Amino acid sequence: MNIFKEYLKTQHGTLVIEADADAVLSINFLPAGKTPDENARGNLFTELCSMQLKEYFAGDRRFFSFPYKLSGTEFQNEVWKEIAKIPYGETISYKELAERIHKPQAVRAVASAANENKLLFCVPCHRVIGSDGSLTGFSAGLLVKQQLLDLEKEPEVYTILNFAEVQKKRGKTPTNRITGRFIYDTTDILFETEPGDVLAAHKTHIFPVHFDFDGCSGFTLEADAFMVDAYEPVNILTQEVVITFYNASDTFVTKAILSKGENKLHYDINDMNFTNVYKMSVFSTKPLRNLRLSKLNVPDNYFRYKGQAKFYIPYGCTLDESDYTLTLSLNGKAQLESFVFPDSSNYAYNMKMPIRNTIFVVIKNMSTASKMRLYYKTTVNSEYCEENSVEIPISRAPEYKAYYFNLSATPGLQGRLMQFMLETTGYGEITIREYSFEEEKIIAENAGTITSCIAGGDAITVKGCVTPEYICEESEISIYATSMMDDKQTPEGKELLATVPLRRAAQSVTKDGSIKFTITGLPFKSGNITRLSSQFAAFLTVGDKTLPIGERFYIEN
Repeated sequence: MNIFKEYLKTQHGTLVIEADADAVLSINFLPAGKTPDENARGNLFTELCSMQLKEYFAGDRRFFSFPYKLSGTEFQNEVWKEIAKIPYGETISYKELAERIHKPQAVRAVASAANENKLLFCVPCHRVIGSDGSLTGFSAGLLVKQQLLDLEKEPEVYTILNFAEVQKKRGKTPTNRITGRFIYDTTDILFETEPGDVLAAHKTHIFPVHFDFDGCSGFTLEADAFMVDAYEPVNILTQEVVITFYNASDTFVTKAILSKGENKLHYDINDMNFTNVYKMSVFSTKPLRNLRLSKLNVPDNYFRYKGQAKFYIPYGCTLDESDYTLTLSLNGKAQLESFVFPDSSNYAYNMKMPIRNTIFVVIKNMSTASKMRLYYKTTVNSEYCEENSVEIPISRAPEYKAYYFNLSATPGLQGRLMQFMLETTGYGEITIREYSFEEEKIIAENAGTITSCIAGGDAITVKGCVTPEYICEESEISIYATSMMDDKQTPEGKELLATVPLRRAAQSVTKDGSIKFTITGLPFKSGNITRLSSQFAAFLTVGDKTLPIGERFYIEN
């Protein structure tokens, strides 16, 4: 069995991720004093695991979607499966864990099994603590355990009151604006100054107003900034703008820095505990003119901002928003349609279908619905149709569960995602907490494996094996040189180095009937340049079918 390995540097130490051809096998910290294996190679599952762990450590992921295998005793696997059910941000005691697996007297054995966990994070043993709340037993150390629990305690919604602090913890530049790859929908104007009116610097300006933020993610501020003694627009270096809203019993303060050349800010009001505003104040470190506030909504597939219901259309059901979730009340057949994603790679929503071909949805199903179907439109296929849809079973449960719509086998997997629609039938409620777009390579037949690629003198030797079902008299092996920029899983566009009949390259037959092969004499140079940095790909031609032999590979020495 081939074991693939990848290393990931984190703020807590270097992780070693191991996988086979089907799933992730282990996630552990590299022991002190050891260095990464320079010859280690990853595969799809180590890459997917590494990507999702990066998102987890950044505070942007709460569920893992890569497949993994448990490889302990029957008792250990039972304990690990129960640990995997502990929600993000929550903890339980070893005693409670023992009770959950119906072995209340086996607390010590349960603790020992938790400490033997080979799949850190996706089997979150750091969420198991002592009955008195103390931290006990964690293979990476108690300091790391506390850091992970602190990470998960951070609020799910980042507001202007905590965003700068959170970003600073992550080692990022502090900011308290809504930024990043979001699209903004600016609607009603809430307030604007009279044309020509100038708000003097370093003075608090009070305005009586009457508006509400019900259903809004935030607001947009637009203004022209001026020099102190010359009222003409200039590209100032920085300018602090502070806005305060008042209602009958409370205030809400937000501020941000207007950078050079900018005249628009997007503010988050998630932490504001009232919607009706009767007074507001404006303070700026430089004069302002043409001040305007408008309602703002930020579509966000992780539902970190209020006002998400505005972007979705329900059919045959009602849609409610609360606590950063969307709830569908079903009364028979129901559909929920997303907003139309902009056709631009600058936005996070508009995924390129052949690359990110799995839609991952986290829902809580408190209805009688047992199935859910996802339809989609793309920039190439602009209509919903049955063949461009995927149906999956869903289970009734009081907790959130992740479901995956793998679109690989649908014929419309072309262009960029434009819109999708969820359809189900039942009675009761389904709550959607988040959804995201995951990368999963299209499942393809594979004719074997590559075991080595060695350069000697001016030639390269490649060794591998072909599995029995693809062996015939006419089978041919072709070796190509390619690069990381070429992501096609076919020979097209690659440089052909050699084509050899399998019968000529064959060296021996294994017990399971596979044929080991060796191909020698491949050119080590292309002109004056060596192929040390090249990727190589092997393909087997059987009749009119061409199949890859293993993953892409490099020269090992």
